[in-house]
Amino acid sequence: MPIRPQTLNIASKAVGALGLGAVLLDSNALGVRKAESCAKQGIAKETIRQHIGSSKMDYPSPMYNVIKESNRKLVPNNLISTLYGIGGYFRGLYQGVVNNLPLVGFSALALLAKKPVGRKVGIVGAGLSALYGCIKNGTHLFENKKYLD
Repeated sequence: MPIRPQTLNIASKAVGALGLGAVLLDSNALGVRKAESCAKQGIAKETIRQHIGSSKMDYPSPMYNVIKESNRKLVPNNLISTLYGIGGYFRGLYQGVVNNLPLVGFSALALLAKKPVGRKVGIVGAGLSALYGCIKNGTHLFENKKYLD
């Protein structure tokens, strides 16, 4: 039974938008988690670097200690955490898109294809990709069972 062009058009746009929206939400959540983690790691790294740097003075004198303290106060911790957080967000966003690359590709094909064959391939591919993701991540069917390796 042939599918009407109008029905195929609506279905392909809906599947494409839902697939890309799901990937965007997932990638955003991963980016936020990664940003928080990287911001905390950035503050820890910078604190350790400053502490080690201040303990390795070539010539321990109060004057050089004042200079080191003033240099440390020039870069506040919130700037460091913000910069590391921005980098972490984009790293998490990229990781989320790469993890869902088949769904992104098939959803984009369903959304942007001009011919009915491309739309059908996009709809079926996005559905199978989403189903595989649900089975893989929801049931842990394909996970590595060697926990100690």
